[in-house]
Amino acid sequence: MKKYIREKIKRKPKLKNENEHLAVELDPPDINLLDKRLVSIKFGKPVLDIKFKTVKMLTFIAVILLSCNYLFIFYLFCASIKIINHLGYFINMVSTGEGTKLPVFQSIPPLFVFFVNLTFTFFLFKLFDRKPQPQLNWFLFLNILIDAFVVFGTFIILFVIMSHIHGSQTGLHDGIVEAMNNYSNNSVYKKQIDRLQIEFQCCGSKKYDEWYSIVWYDTRLVKKSQLRKREQSNPTTDLVCEKCESDSVNEKAVEVGNGDSLHSTGKLLNKNKINVAPQKSSTANKVTNLGSNQLDLTKVVVL
Repeated sequence: MKKYIREKIKRKPKLKNENEHLAVELDPPDINLLDKRLVSIKFGKPVLDIKFKTVKMLTFIAVILLSCNYLFIFYLFCASIKIINHLGYFINMVSTGEGTKLPVFQSIPPLFVFFVNLTFTFFLFKLFDRKPQPQLNWFLFLNILIDAFVVFGTFIILFVIMSHIHGSQTGLHDGIVEAMNNYSNNSVYKKQIDRLQIEFQCCGSKKYDEWYSIVWYDTRLVKKSQLRKREQSNPTTDLVCEKCESDSVNEKAVEVGNGDSLHSTGKLLNKNKINVAPQKSSTANKVTNLGSNQLDLTKVVVL
């Protein structure tokens, strides 16, 4: 039995011609499949056979991706400049020097990516040249490693930025609260808060109504403002001078100009600077009115 098996193994299949041996090693369906995949067999190894049109298409796609990347880098640089002009300006008004750290951290990754893309663009046009350049494979491999390091460094910088933003936000909030509480006692805090209010027309750090929930004002100023509001609400009652009171003048409005009262004009005048003495025409009218009243009284007595 063993001898029969050995003889069966030693026997070779009889070939009618030499091409039949190739048909046994490579079947015709596999060859057609390899042709569809642009793969050819050279020296017993599969080799990718790419046409020059395919190379042009890949180059065009790579150029489009690099252009989009350049535009995004330009956008990040513009965003960092806006942060310096707006948010950084606001932060520097409260804490000096903190407003420039965030834009600098944001501009570092685009700067590295910009130089990496420049090298990749140079190697891209060199790679798709008709001349064989095997040394470019090492440069492309190094470029990929540099891209990986840039991505890793970008995530690290992003983590640093987020932690710095969180710390700066709490510091800004506490600083604004402290400035509000010391608004009436410290002139430096007063100038900073007034500058913030005038520049940004805002109140507080987190909410717009935070300004009203903190007692920052001086109670003496509030009392003065309340008295001033009372004077503005009733201006005619506070314009009676001491001389008029001594002369027992009970009029509550003083005529100015052509018979127009202060209440009708709506202008607020300081009683220390205004001359509230009655005019001659008004006193003459008062005298005639008083004389007519006395004549009426004498008529009543006589009757």
